[in-house]
Amino acid sequence: MWERIVRRYNAALNWRDDLIDRSKERLRRDSYREGEGRRERFVHVIKSRWFKRIAAVCGVLLLIGYGVSTVRHYHFAEPFTLAEAGYVAANPTHKGTAIVRVLIKIIGDLENDWQPNDLALSPTQLILDNPRNFQYGELFAIREVIIILREELGRLRTNDEKNPHVVAAYNYVANDTDAWIYPRFEWKLADARRELGVYLKELESGKAKIYPRADNMNALLYRIASMLGDEARRLENAYGPREITSEETAGDRGADTETILNIQTPWREIDDNFFRAQGVLYVMSHIYGAAREDFREIIRVKKADAFADRVREVFNPEGFLHDPLYVSNGGRLSMWPNHSMQLVGIVQTTRQYVSSLISALEQ
Repeated sequence: MWERIVRRYNAALNWRDDLIDRSKERLRRDSYREGEGRRERFVHVIKSRWFKRIAAVCGVLLLIGYGVSTVRHYHFAEPFTLAEAGYVAANPTHKGTAIVRVLIKIIGDLENDWQPNDLALSPTQLILDNPRNFQYGELFAIREVIIILREELGRLRTNDEKNPHVVAAYNYVANDTDAWIYPRFEWKLADARRELGVYLKELESGKAKIYPRADNMNALLYRIASMLGDEARRLENAYGPREITSEETAGDRGADTETILNIQTPWREIDDNFFRAQGVLYVMSHIYGAAREDFREIIRVKKADAFADRVREVFNPEGFLHDPLYVSNGGRLSMWPNHSMQLVGIVQTTRQYVSSLISALEQ
């Protein structure tokens, strides 16, 4: 009797397990059939004529959008006058306002069209890298000018307090240039522009001062000459590696220890350095024009007007702002021009006249 009960119990367990297995198998078959049906429907939709037409239209619209965006964003900063920057006739009580107004104008233009952090333009980066490098050059020069404004022009003595608005402006422009979200770099540029606007109002009201002395003018000119030398070196490296000795140590007995070995610039970076140098020259040429106005009296007293005017002539943006179709790196016997060396000629000529002006102001 007990054996019969055990056999029936085991048979019931086997029947239950078999039922469960059959249910699982049926579920697997149904799932496979449903999945196959979904895949078939998806393939059918993809192969349908209307889907192909919609995809083609979307692709064409996307290409047109990127083409229009590329054309719209492929441009460089345009030269402007002091009047366009908001500067009016010289006011004896408003010393240094021309430099600050030019800075505000340039920063405002960058704020309205800062491209390096635009993710939407990433697919066109190979085409739009020239304007981006131009803007990198502008930003580098802006930082250097604000440093001079903070450390030299706005202080009578080395132990004087730095203007907090100029300090804040530099902190803003020294932020991450590629930040595109919280905080976007455009927001930092806007903050720097506002701080310089407050500083400009303090200059006009007499609460702050820029001292138009010869040593301050020379501090700015030394920084301009240094930046020009840096850009000239970058551009010269495109021609090929060679050993040179810096002109500041030429003739010194220890000059051999200061020989510099130049490394040739990779071909893919030649146009980057070319347009970066143009951005630096663009900002510094406008800053020099503003300084020529702010320091007009001291230049007249030092009888350096001829040198200052000559610098302005060779430092004309129309002489170096050009966008070749291709930045070539031709040799001496090549049929192709060498755009980098052409720009080096302008940079070195300007640097030479800046050095002459420095010497005249030191007399």
